[in-house]
Amino acid sequence: MLDDRQVHPIYWQMWTTLRQVRLRNRIIAYSVGAILCGLCIVGLLLHSAALAMTGATGSVSLLWLLQRGVLDGDLVAVCLRIMYDQPLSRVELAILDSQSHLRASVSEIDRSMQQALRLYRSLNHNRLYR
Repeated sequence: MLDDRQVHPIYWQMWTTLRQVRLRNRIIAYSVGAILCGLCIVGLLLHSAALAMTGATGSVSLLWLLQRGVLDGDLVAVCLRIMYDQPLSRVELAILDSQSHLRASVSEIDRSMQQALRLYRSLNHNRLYR
């Protein structure tokens, strides 16, 4: 292995410059990675806050629909039982069958079930603090 005195000064200069560039690039890469990681964390926090806010408004709107008679309370109960993987009784299957005019796309059904779950959670939360 050659020591510093045996290497031509130009090559030594090029090698040290290359090391400095690599170090600078590594620092830049780590900085960019840290910034992106921070942005991801902030994005996840904002996303969870937005979900919490829309969850509250979703349960309020579902409660409003239940109060106005637009949505059947039995249908909400059936949705909750489906979400918790509980077997449905014949009466509940008949309720689902009678609501065939409400058949919609999978995303709409999923959204309705999510709203029903939010309503269920908010009602249980309200019962705890009464």
